[in-house]
Amino acid sequence: MTVFEIYRSSLPDGAFAAAWFDDEQALWEDDRLDKAPSLATEWSAPALRLLRPERGVTDVLHNPNALAVSARVGEELRRFPEIELLPIAIDGHGTFFVMHVTTAVEASADFRVQRVPVPGGNIVVLEEFPEGFVPPAAFFRVRQPRDSAAGAGGYCLSTIYATEAGARAIEAACSPYLSARVVRRDP
Repeated sequence: MTVFEIYRSSLPDGAFAAAWFDDEQALWEDDRLDKAPSLATEWSAPALRLLRPERGVTDVLHNPNALAVSARVGEELRRFPEIELLPIAIDGHGTFFVMHVTTAVEASADFRVQRVPVPGGNIVVLEEFPEGFVPPAAFFRVRQPRDSAAGAGGYCLSTIYATEAGARAIEAACSPYLSARVVRRDP
């Protein structure tokens, strides 16, 4: 089965196409988003802002730690139960929704990866999924190995992976801000 990686598209000048959102100190991060379990019952919408408001708001917003989408895009992605849409308040632009993927697979020995040396042992690059890999959902993430520092804490790689159906949905709803590229194609 073909597996895609969802990534932020860039403009010809190298800047990201999507507008950047953050807090006042440009340090917003919520470590809970780095794990797969649902956050719906405990989530409280943070008050954030566009980092460069002069660029204007886009249907997809990005931050080094998260992707957020407009209500319009959220409606198009709501059909995927593994995507949890968590509200955030963007100053002067209303409510957007952080895309939190709640389905994750374990990174087994069959995954081809690069890891940092011990201690730690976290995956820094996932090079290839195993032959015959079958994704558990249209969108999913990969958990760090249990024997790694991040894996012991239940953390996932930050990358969102998708099946062909998920990749098509992202490109239809989020273009030109997000794109999909093939990571694994089985014959």
